[in-house]
Amino acid sequence: MKRICIVSSSQGGELSPKKGSPARINVSSLFRPSRNRIPMRSRNLTTGIGVLQSTSQAATPSDSGVRANSTSMVDQSYVKERVRNFWQNSPCDSWFTNETRGTGAFYRSLDEHRYRVHPRLLGAIGFEKTRGLRVLEIGCGCGSEAERFARAGASYTAVDLTNAAVSITQRRFQLEALKGNFTQGDAENLPFADGSFDLVYSHGVLHHTPDTPRTIREVHRVLAPGGRAVIMLYYRNSFKYQVNLRVVRRLRAHLLKTELGIKLARKIWREPEEELRRHAELIRQDPDAYLDMQNMLNRNTDGPDNPLSQVFSRESASTLFRKFEDVRTEVMFWNPNWLPGIGTLIPRPIEDWLASHWGWHLWIYAEKTRLAFMTARIRRPVWSIVPPQVHPEPLAGVIGGD
Repeated sequence: MKRICIVSSSQGGELSPKKGSPARINVSSLFRPSRNRIPMRSRNLTTGIGVLQSTSQAATPSDSGVRANSTSMVDQSYVKERVRNFWQNSPCDSWFTNETRGTGAFYRSLDEHRYRVHPRLLGAIGFEKTRGLRVLEIGCGCGSEAERFARAGASYTAVDLTNAAVSITQRRFQLEALKGNFTQGDAENLPFADGSFDLVYSHGVLHHTPDTPRTIREVHRVLAPGGRAVIMLYYRNSFKYQVNLRVVRRLRAHLLKTELGIKLARKIWREPEEELRRHAELIRQDPDAYLDMQNMLNRNTDGPDNPLSQVFSRESASTLFRKFEDVRTEVMFWNPNWLPGIGTLIPRPIEDWLASHWGWHLWIYAEKTRLAFMTARIRRPVWSIVPPQVHPEPLAGVIGGD
């Protein structure tokens, strides 16, 4: 029986504790310069060590991440605990429905929203090709992909930093009479033996943990030779980061300083008033800290109280995945709300182009090197399980999302 490890997209679920063309591409020649985004922290991609720093310190983006001017550090365990608490209280996507948690209506509502916002997601993963495979999903969220892996016949295992995500996904499996294994744990220390899985899938999880390079090393460790990783990280060279966060959201911050501005912002961005008022409160508390680029990144990606987010370019991704043999990337996901007032007027062909060039999601497909004596003669295409193309996601008319 083949085996698969999947790292899924619970936008903040973390992983478990330890105890374009589809053609082959060489990692070293694949990418352009890159940067990581990390709230309250700077990352050194050369050494693979993330250095956490206080939110009050000024930070400036660089090719290796967001570097703070001060050398003082915040304990990574403290930051991780904040991440855990945030996602424990707000499991991924759970805020998109008013249905009672744990009911069939709750899960149906979540799935309808998720696959409306991400219409290419199901085809990008290729669930139908996972029958008989052992699958690990890191960051299971509310279990949308988990259910589809199980229904496809995979032997499914989930690991998430939070008990909330584990419980919600377990409940889904109970309602649907599906079989699966569930573990609460940390992506930086996966509790699985070396070479345990054939596929690692991660959608929007690993950029929320303090030491992302370590999580990628863990993914590599638990993969069997020839195993595959499919991981989505926030993209640094995206419209969302370079324009929406750096320019538009900064201007909006000044608008939110007044009651009239809050009401105007509500009409322009169509965001919940409660969320806008939380942003306004944070701005009043410390305007300079709020406008710090690292804090802008944190607070304007997954909610105003999100403690940690990071961005990665293709070059930084190539550094993260340097131990893998084959690596391919795709950029996708465009939200019309990033262009208030005119976003929904953009023709679909232009929107598709924007998604594939300036999209917010950087998908990384990688294969773990096979045994040396095998690689010369037996080279199964890295994309034999994962589809060769991830198309831009049309989101015209969609409100919300990242």
